[in-house]
Amino acid sequence: RERGGEGEEEEEEEEEEEEEEEEEEEEEEEEEEEEEEEEEEEEEEEEEEEVYGTE
Repeated sequence: RERGGEGEEEEEEEEEEEEEEEEEEEEEEEEEEEEEEEEEEEEEEEEEEEVYGTE
C-alpha cells in the first residue's frame, strides 16, 4: 500500500511539472507574439517615414 501511495504522489508531481512546462511555453509564445507585433509596428513606421520623406 505504501508503494502505491508513493506512485500516486509521483504521478501528481509529474502532472504538476507538465502543467508548469505548458504554462512556460504559453508565456514564451505570448512574448514572441508581442515581439512580432512590435517589429511590425516599427516596419510600418519606417515605411510611413519613407513615404513622407520622398515628398
